[in-house]
Amino acid sequence: MSTPLCTVLLATFNRRPTLMKCLDHLEAQDIGKKNLQVIVIDDGSTDGTLPALEARPEALGELVVLHQANLGPSIARDRGLEHATGPITLFINDDTILEPWAVRTHVEQHQRHPRSMILGTFDFIAEHAGAPLSRMLTETPHLFAYPLMEDGDVLQAWLGATCNMSVPTPVSRSVGFDHRFFIYAEDVDFALGVEACGYTLRFCAGAVGWHDHLLTPESIRKASIVRGVGAARLSLKRGPTAGLLLSVRHTAMDEASFRRSHDEAAQTLDLLLAACGPLDVPPVEAYRALADIFRIGNLLGHIEEPAMRAMAFSGSALVPA
Repeated sequence: MSTPLCTVLLATFNRRPTLMKCLDHLEAQDIGKKNLQVIVIDDGSTDGTLPALEARPEALGELVVLHQANLGPSIARDRGLEHATGPITLFINDDTILEPWAVRTHVEQHQRHPRSMILGTFDFIAEHAGAPLSRMLTETPHLFAYPLMEDGDVLQAWLGATCNMSVPTPVSRSVGFDHRFFIYAEDVDFALGVEACGYTLRFCAGAVGWHDHLLTPESIRKASIVRGVGAARLSLKRGPTAGLLLSVRHTAMDEASFRRSHDEAAQTLDLLLAACGPLDVPPVEAYRALADIFRIGNLLGHIEEPAMRAMAFSGSALVPA
């Protein structure tokens, strides 16, 4: 088989219907089957994902299916990179729906900017985009920082996200993913590592991907804490500031109050959005509640990371930087 122009790599866990839809759109890419390798790593799914993958017709140029226990996307992606043969690897999520020209656009961008990571778009699919919460998340940078970006921007690497980001395969394999990150922040850490090798992160609005995931105030509440754990591990690796450690210490000392406030913010958001019609603009109180969910969840995630909590309570850690 000839060498493909691009490898698309994704890890999946218990999202079989969405994954099949994701693969359907990869089959429709206009770059040509012989130019596309797709690697799917089943991260210990229990919903029939692996049999469904093995039963798919051979409609892609090359589909590589790997399976592992539920070890997280960092280990899964590193395992997948061992099998990547394209000079560029496009990392996507299992809920990413790519437009037919997306992979070709990534390849063209790398031809123009060879020492780059290319970040494409990741807005909600039309089916979910009209929901009030989806609109709020699209308008604000709490979940993804796309509202801060314009086409062609050269970005700071901490904005890197493996929902629709391509990186030259050799440097991807060389940097790899830190296995201390189970989920969240592993892609930011990866992008920072690639940047350290002399590559820049560029935003390309033409590399269009869609987010096939309906979020709720409760799912956002849970995710905000998990994201906070990832952020804590990233801070531990990169060096936490004295200000962050003081915030973590304060949160830990009043943990019950913070958890109540976090729950109340999610409940408030749920009630406010339930009162919104399909075309209504959510009230400003809803935006405040959304911001509180992410702000407080980030702090709660930090205190759930034992090493961060211990560092916040050590005397030496509180000396100003």
